[in-house]
Amino acid sequence: RVIIGIARDISLRKRAEKEINLSHQLLNSVIDSVFVHDLEGKIIYVNKTACRDRGYKKEELLKMHIYELDTPHFQKNVGKHIETLKKEGAAIFETAHLRKDGTVIPLEVHARLTEIDEKPHILSVARNITERKKWEEEIRGRMDELDRIFNTASNGMRVISPEGITLKASERFCAVTGYSEEELLGKKCSMVFTSRCGSGECTLKKVLDGKNVRDEEIFIKRKDGEERECLVNASVLRDSSGSINGIVEEYKDVTEKKKAENEIKEAKDTLQDFLDNAADIIQMVSPDGRFVYVNKEWEKKLGYTREQAAEMMFFDVIREDMKEKCRGIWMDIIKGKNVDGVETVFVAKNGSEIIVEGNISAAKENGKTVNTRAVFRDITEKKIYEKQLELNKKILSVVNDSVFLHTFSGNILFLNDAAYMHRGYEKHEIFLKGFDGISKGFDDAVIKELKENGKAVFEDVHCRKDGSKMDVEINSSVVELGGETAVLSAARDITERKKARAELEKSYEKLKELDNLKTSFTQMITHELRTPITSIKGYVSFVLGGASGEINGKTRDFLETIRNNSEKLLRLINDLLDVAKIESGSFSVEKERINIGRVIDDVIKETGGAAKEKNIVLEKEGSFDDDEIYADEYRLNQVLTNFAANAVKFSPSGSRVRLGFERNFDITMADIPGRERLAPGKYAKIYVKDEGAGLDKEDREKIFERFIQAGESLNRKKGTGLGLSIVRGIAEAHNGEAWAESKGRGKGAVFNIALPLDVRKKEGKDEI
Repeated sequence: RVIIGIARDISLRKRAEKEINLSHQLLNSVIDSVFVHDLEGKIIYVNKTACRDRGYKKEELLKMHIYELDTPHFQKNVGKHIETLKKEGAAIFETAHLRKDGTVIPLEVHARLTEIDEKPHILSVARNITERKKWEEEIRGRMDELDRIFNTASNGMRVISPEGITLKASERFCAVTGYSEEELLGKKCSMVFTSRCGSGECTLKKVLDGKNVRDEEIFIKRKDGEERECLVNASVLRDSSGSINGIVEEYKDVTEKKKAENEIKEAKDTLQDFLDNAADIIQMVSPDGRFVYVNKEWEKKLGYTREQAAEMMFFDVIREDMKEKCRGIWMDIIKGKNVDGVETVFVAKNGSEIIVEGNISAAKENGKTVNTRAVFRDITEKKIYEKQLELNKKILSVVNDSVFLHTFSGNILFLNDAAYMHRGYEKHEIFLKGFDGISKGFDDAVIKELKENGKAVFEDVHCRKDGSKMDVEINSSVVELGGETAVLSAARDITERKKARAELEKSYEKLKELDNLKTSFTQMITHELRTPITSIKGYVSFVLGGASGEINGKTRDFLETIRNNSEKLLRLINDLLDVAKIESGSFSVEKERINIGRVIDDVIKETGGAAKEKNIVLEKEGSFDDDEIYADEYRLNQVLTNFAANAVKFSPSGSRVRLGFERNFDITMADIPGRERLAPGKYAKIYVKDEGAGLDKEDREKIFERFIQAGESLNRKKGTGLGLSIVRGIAEAHNGEAWAESKGRGKGAVFNIALPLDVRKKEGKDEI
């Protein structure tokens, strides 16, 4: 008889089953609900939390679709969320599920697209946000309470917008500032602050950044000029979406209180100065064990501030094993006994220990001890140093950066675990190699910088024991070690960072190449378009002139439309060509002597028709008919025509548009963007001034960018957004600048071009 056995190795399968089982255990242990479903919503996996929170058994949920759990309000969003996941791969949204008993669970869902068996599925982690919703409702209730407090508060109250505009002011606030509420509303909140507060926006910024503003000292200048000192508390107001829509401030006038406090402080300063500057540790402690006073040396040695000490007990700074002994001494002192030669151990805020020796006595009033006074001297400088060094070694052993303490000659005195582990050496091998053997970049130049500046930062390449290389950034500092000078160097692995930098530089070069291709393509396509458009315009003009015989009225209208649109298209093509030349650096100007009065007259003549249609007066401002300048006449006409056409387009009927010229313009006094790149010297300015819609400060610079038009909210006319960018290019080609000025919306605007005066002379006059 023969028995044949066949054995199959199932260790891999067992390991996979073990890992899957572990994954299930982990998912079932999380506090959030976990779902996996296909793109149709069919649930294929849920964890225990999902079942428990909804009151279903696992088998019940696995028979359902995910949208069956959503409340009717949120069911309509399921398809939209799935589409978002298909496009972006992940999504975060809020929804609500119905429990089996009909109650509702508000949820925040983090979902992502994944593949299971090579098919797309959705993994969702849903967090119960019931408590957060309650908190939001509580916030809204507090907002109502805040409004009631505002109207009854004894201190000054004010509400400002996130932009710092006053929206509401209480009667008490008006009394403190001397302004009426009408004078404050709509004004910047800083109008009541003195120069000692700067712009007054630092408090506003703190609140918007989420920081607490509690009893912040601020100085107010009343309407009558008197200065008042206040303490300010501030907090944000939020709308239903959680966005900040205001800040409420409380102002407490403490001027008189501060005056009294200052008088008391002056009386204490002399004694305080003596105690503060003593070389010994001085402290006063109340009978209940709380610190009443500590001097600067106490703060310096223990690391606590006086404010922190005031919240502490004397025994908080005594080492644990010394507390029992100190309690016995303490009871003797409270009974009135003075104790000399007390030795104990203080524990500083940073955990270091200070061995002190000193005398303690009791201060009495009416025979009763009111506090104890102690003067201690630090006798543990060397021990502190040794303990601190040991503590630093422990800390450095868990730091991921490599840390070396070494001499200038490279001898290693200390290194942390990362220093040898990251390089594949044993610890003793690193000591033998020395820092100069590890870091070849630690050369004479670095040593010189360390000796001159006390620190140096440099990059180097370290070789691991296996021969692989590691790029590092080393930050070295000179330190004092037991009276000797040493160097503390921290080396950070920047291999991945350098790879990323190289990739970034490669991407940048690619972008530059694409930008050049785009500019070349623009130049080519506009050249190709201009020729047929010019031909169309020419032939249409021939036909309109009767070259092909008489034409009827309707045909003439059609041809006029073709010619007008051809001219518009040709202007657009010319603009695109100019932009392409400016971008490629091939744009140039041909300067000649020109009469500025004649140029401005031509501009007025060209734009006069449009001005007349709107009943706008288009005129010169000042007398400059005989002024000659040195510039490209065609390009200057292009600039001024653009300025004038825009002024007419955006000005109301019945207004004026003025064109002017100013010689010897002081470029240093003008608020011109990019003024720092302009050469010093004399300039001439030509401007167009209108009474139109005006410009915001933000728009005054943006409108000179390509494809940008200012003030969509001002109902400005549609256009290509190229004109002013070409204007700036023309100005820069003359080594000048173009800019806009405006005092705000509804206050008109002035568009300027400034060109440097040339060295040429004619009849004693400078020329541009």
